[in-house]
Amino acid sequence: MIWEIKAVKTACNQVLGAAFSNEIPVYGNDTLDGYARPGFFTEIVSSPRAKPGRFLTRQTYAYKITYFEEEHDEAHCYDVYNTVCAAFGAYVKVGKKRLVIDDIEMAWIDENGDMLQITINFSPVTELGGNTETADIMENLQIETESEVL
Repeated sequence: MIWEIKAVKTACNQVLGAAFSNEIPVYGNDTLDGYARPGFFTEIVSSPRAKPGRFLTRQTYAYKITYFEEEHDEAHCYDVYNTVCAAFGAYVKVGKKRLVIDDIEMAWIDENGDMLQITINFSPVTELGGNTETADIMENLQIETESEVL
């Protein structure tokens, strides 16, 4: 089964919170009011599940972080971006597995272009599933080879 999105987001939120010593709250995109600034709003964006083969499933994830500041400070936002990059490193542990990071982007969003958004793009996850054979499993194999030496 492809990785559960809830588990991916939980793991990412834990890395983000730890990177800032849990001093900056992390909210989901279901929080509309009652949040504190500064604060992080996070979401998982996934690609459609692809079936490149009968027994393969492929999924791609991205983790988006939007930073709500008290007052805009561009230099501070660069520090936040660098802290996020250092904290996430090359992968995120999701349970016993590792989700490999392809790249980490930053962008300025909002109507004034003054709100930091960081997107962490993960490598596609491909999983093999289902039984590929219906016959009995082979126990012995005998092979005869011939080779000609020149």
